[in-house]
Amino acid sequence: MAEDVIKEVVKKGSRNEADIRVVQRLLNANISKITPLSALKVDGGIGEKTINAILEFQKRVVGMSEPDGRVDWTKVGDRTGINIGTVEIKA
Repeated sequence: MAEDVIKEVVKKGSRNEADIRVVQRLLNANISKITPLSALKVDGGIGEKTINAILEFQKRVVGMSEPDGRVDWTKVGDRTGINIGTVEIKA
């Protein structure tokens, strides 16, 4: 499943490194909610560790039974974007 999600995000998701860095920072700020995963390297890359962290966040925090690996602040009501962005991040 993770491979399909990675392909989908790379295919349709943001390839903007700045956007991906924001998501990585937000995931790191929420890392206590998705332990035992470790903090992500904030590199702007949409690698397997970033995707897995998003999937775990969606399962554990958002309560998605079928996580999609996407964070979409442009979509009204996007539960991942709402939940992941509720913490203050330090650059």
